[in-house]
Formats: sequence, C-alpha cells, structure tokens
Amino acid sequence: MEYTQSTFTLNSLPGRTAIIDRKEWLYFSGTNYLGIVQDQAFKELLAEGISNYGVHFGGSRLSNIQLSIFEQAEFMLSQITGTESAITVTSGTLAGRMVLQLFDENFVKCHAPGAHPAIQDQGQFSAFYEQWLRDVLELVEENRGQTLVILSNSIDPLHACKANFSWIEHLPADLPVVLVIDDSHGFGIVGDEGGGVATQLDLPDNTTLIVISSLGKALGIPGGVVMGPKSVVTNLWNLPLFGGASPISPAYLFAFVNAQQIYREKRARLNRNMEFFNGLLPAKPSFQSIDQFPVYYTPENKLAAYLEKEEIMISSFPYPTAADELITRIVINGMHTESDIEVLASHLQRYGH
Repeated sequence: MEYTQSTFTLNSLPGRTAIIDRKEWLYFSGTNYLGIVQDQAFKELLAEGISNYGVHFGGSRLSNIQLSIFEQAEFMLSQITGTESAITVTSGTLAGRMVLQLFDENFVKCHAPGAHPAIQDQGQFSAFYEQWLRDVLELVEENRGQTLVILSNSIDPLHACKANFSWIEHLPADLPVVLVIDDSHGFGIVGDEGGGVATQLDLPDNTTLIVISSLGKALGIPGGVVMGPKSVVTNLWNLPLFGGASPISPAYLFAFVNAQQIYREKRARLNRNMEFFNGLLPAKPSFQSIDQFPVYYTPENKLAAYLEKEEIMISSFPYPTAADELITRIVINGMHTESDIEVLASHLQRYGH
C-alpha cells in the first residue's frame, strides 16, 4: 500500500511546535537541531549584529573595505574543528561547488554513495560500498600518478547512519588522497564540542582533509564554510566565484561568534532530550539512529499520517525528487520539553499495538 505525502503551509517558523490551521501541533521535523533559530538570546545577539552591521553586506570580500568579523568567525570555525583555516560563503552548496573547482583534469575525482549533489561532479558509482571500493581501486590503477579526490557525506541524514570511511585503509599508502567531506548535518552537534567529523577521523599521512558544511542546520546561520589546509583556503579566496559573490551577512557572523555559550547549552539540552527519547522508544515501529544525531529514521511511512491525526508533525516527504519514495523520520531538537517527548512516545507505543 502506498502512502502519499501531506503538505502544510505555515505562516510562522516552527520550533518545538507548529501552528497549523490555528492549532498548535507538536513539531518533530526540520534541521533546526539545536533549536537555535527560535532562541531568544540568540535573536538578541542577531539584533545587536544588525544594529552594528545592518541587514546585509552586498560587496565582495576582495573589496578595499574589510570587516573584521569575517576573520574572527573564520578563525573560530577553524579552531572548533581543529583545521588550519576556514573560509565562509553564502551556502553549503556554494562551498561544495567552489571546492570542486579546485580539481581539474589532473585529479581523479569520484563521489561516495549518497554524496550530496553539491559535491557530485561526474560519473556514476555503485550505491553499495563493496562495489564502490572496487570501482575506486580500478580507477586508481588506471590513473597511476594522479591524486585521488573522494567526495563524501559525513552522515546520511535521511536514513540516520554514518558514512563508511573504513575503505581508506584499503587505498595504496603511497597514493595522494584528498578527502572532501560534507558535514552539514553533523557540524555543530556531533564530535568534540560540536566540531563534527574533523574531530572524529584519524586519517593516514597521505590523506588531506577538506570539510565543507552548511551553517544553516545546527548553527542557524544562513551560509556555508570550507575548512582545511591554509593552501586550500587561499586557492578558494582567489576563485572568481568567491570574489564575485556577496558574503554571509556579517550580522549573523557576529551572532555566531558571540553565541558559543548558547550553542554549548543547546547541545547539552539536545543530548538530554535524545537520551530521554531513547529511553522511551518502543520496539515497534523500528527506528534507525546514531549517537549524537537527533534523527530517527523509520520505514513505516504510514506513521506520519497516524501522528497527524494526533496533531503531531514529523518529517515525511519524497527525496531527492518529488518522484522518489517517501522518507519518514522523527527529529528531536533542543527546544523540546520532556513533556513533548513523552506525548510523542505515548503515541508511538499505541501505534505499535
């Protein structure tokens, strides 16, 4: 039996709840993982930033007018991840497309299964890691002497599973490798102090790590970032695509720089919420999840319609195109109360019987 997607049009941004048809529903969807975009203290910092910088800076980062907040924010981003340098842009997708421009025909590029479209370049590869690895090794053998560039997500946010990086140990030790990881859904919540995948990987000496990320998920900043070696950031700075684009609103970067304690408190709250929810999860329906990540995937697409009857909204929509199958998930965020979670869990218990 097929289940169709329900679509709701809202007049305000949801947080722990959403106003639908003038009624307050519990809301367990979206990518506002920390709940930062509705946090009053964060909004006050943003208002202070707007008071100082205005609502937008439409110039180029190459201008003879330089704003110090960009350097402050980029230094902080590199410190959080333990990378050498960072550069911000207006979206995670732009960050990915810029990084791709660094690698011409002298590099061998391939993307891992499930890589975000922003870091997909060319060629189709198997969706199964075992076959994919065989394809990569064949590619390496056919292009001896060239640097291998592999592009991958850190997390599959749709099915709530970590990317498989064990294949790295199967690559030749003398092969120069550039590993480009899209950490948009992990950065800000997973890893040490929310530092994401860069704080979790132990890479061999022949591998250079570049991390790209949207800042608009956990961190609530409409922009993106590339983090990695200083040489990479310098090359990105010199791209026409970077110089010709307007940057992130400096007001948001002001809020980011000054909101580090708020982020820490929100991460702690989110971790408590996940721990509480994990203790209430029923055996049915079945859920898939990973540590530190507040998304719970289920193949039970009819769960969304069941919860809608109880005025609870979860994530359920076709992806990556409207023609694809529904993907159904529950998303816990840093605004939810224990009472919210108990209500959700009680209905999940009833659903399973």
